[in-house]
Amino acid sequence: GRKEPTEASSQQINRFLATKWESHAAVDQLAALVELRQEFASHISELKDGEVLQRVRLADTHLENYAFVLLAGMNQEIESFSVRPIWGGHEWPVVLKAVAISLDNVSLSRVWPAECTAMKSEVSAIMQNERLDRLEGSSLLRLRAALERVSRFSDEFSTEISELYLGRVQPLARALGVDQHAADVFAEAEVRANVVFQMSRAVDSGLKRIRVMLGLPPWDALLPGAAVGVVRRVSRIGDLDESMLKRPCVVMLERADGDEDIPMAVKGIVLAHDLPHLSHLGVRARQARCVFVCAEEKRVYDELCANELVSR
Repeated sequence: GRKEPTEASSQQINRFLATKWESHAAVDQLAALVELRQEFASHISELKDGEVLQRVRLADTHLENYAFVLLAGMNQEIESFSVRPIWGGHEWPVVLKAVAISLDNVSLSRVWPAECTAMKSEVSAIMQNERLDRLEGSSLLRLRAALERVSRFSDEFSTEISELYLGRVQPLARALGVDQHAADVFAEAEVRANVVFQMSRAVDSGLKRIRVMLGLPPWDALLPGAAVGVVRRVSRIGDLDESMLKRPCVVMLERADGDEDIPMAVKGIVLAHDLPHLSHLGVRARQARCVFVCAEEKRVYDELCANELVSR
C-alpha cells in the first residue's frame, strides 16, 4: 500500500516533535520546524491533487501557525532588551536569528520567495562576518540597510494584502450577513496573523536600537509622506468630534492602543509614543494613505507640540 509519510519525512517529524516535547529553546524548535517545512515543500511540489496533498498542506499550515507562536515568544524577549543601555553579543544574535527564521518561513509560504532568499542571505552574512558585540561604522550601516529592506518588505506585504481584499470583503460580508466590524478588520487581521507580523516586530526593535546607536532623530515613520490640514491636538482619536472633522486635519495624538479607526478627514497622525509598523492602526493608516509618524521619545513630541505653529 501507500507509504505515508516517507522515511525521510518521518525522521524530520520525529526530530521536530522531540524538540517540542523536550521544551527546547524557541530558536531550536524553529530550526527543526523549518527543516520539516522544507521536507514537506519538496513533496507538495511533486504530489498530485488529492487527499495526500491536502493533508501535507494542512500539516504545513499548522507548522506555520506554530512558528508564529514561537516567534511571538522570541519577540517578547527581544522587546525586553529595550531597557538595556548597550546591545552586544547576546541581543543582536537573538534579533537576527528571529528575522532569518521568519524569512525562511515566509519563503516556505511562497510569499515572494526570491526576495526572502536574498534578504536571508544578507542577514546570515552579517551574523557570520560582522562583530555583533562591536557594531559600528560600515558594519552598523550594513545592518541598518538589511533591516530596512526587510521592513519595506513587511510594509509592501501589508499593502498587497489590503489591496487584494479591497472591494471584495464588504460585498461578500453583506451577502453572507457577516458582522460589519469583522468585515472592516478582515484584511488587517490576515496581516497580523501572518509570520510577517512577527518578523516586523523583530525588525522594528532592531531599527529602533540602530537609530539610538547612530544618534538619529527619535522618529519612526510608519507611513512617510506629506499631509496638509488643520492641526488638532487630542489625547485619543475618539476625542475628535464632528466639528473637528469638517476640514482635513493633521492629528497630534497623545495615546493610541493600536486598534482605532481613522476618520476620513484625518490626513496625518503624529503619535507621542512608538507603535509596531503592522499594528491595526498602522495597517489602517496604510489603507487610508494617512501619513503616520511616531515619536520614540515623549520629549521630542512635546517639543514639537510647543512649536508656535502647532500650539496656537
